[in-house]
Amino acid sequence: MKLARPLIASALIVLAPGIMANKSSHASTSAKHVMERLKLADAAVYAERLYNDPDEWGFVTDQIATGKPDWLQVALELKQYADGGYSEELTTDLGLALLNRPSNVLRSLQDQRGPKKFLLYIVCSAPIPSPGKNWLMHYKVRAIEAVEKVRDAELQIERDDCLQALRSIDLSLPADAYE
Repeated sequence: MKLARPLIASALIVLAPGIMANKSSHASTSAKHVMERLKLADAAVYAERLYNDPDEWGFVTDQIATGKPDWLQVALELKQYADGGYSEELTTDLGLALLNRPSNVLRSLQDQRGPKKFLLYIVCSAPIPSPGKNWLMHYKVRAIEAVEKVRDAELQIERDDCLQALRSIDLSLPADAYE
């Protein structure tokens, strides 16, 4: 038995990173996989299960915030099953995605289908639980700079409406009002 313990301990040390990586890799949570599941008859059940799994939900929302087109489509589809806080989180993710891929976000808002839609003005008016006035001020500047770079003629109306919403973000309140 004395020999077995060090052997087991060594095996755990070697295997633990792989086991942990498999748990956190989200290998089955590609945008394609999520979209396929949301096209099935049990889509509402799947969406509810996704919302209630903090690790998976966190992964999905982080991916949506990248602004990659396939993940933005996931956001549009999840919106159909989202109420309350989950809908707000999806809107926040689109607001964050404006920083890196504003054209993708504006295009996805333009191409929405289904009864529940994101409102461009809300997405573009920083629906982000702000960690403070300073953060929000920097977000506003960066988002305006990013959206101003959108040159696609088909997105001009969305671009201009989004810029108007961004410019209307009120930063006149005391600093602690944004926390």
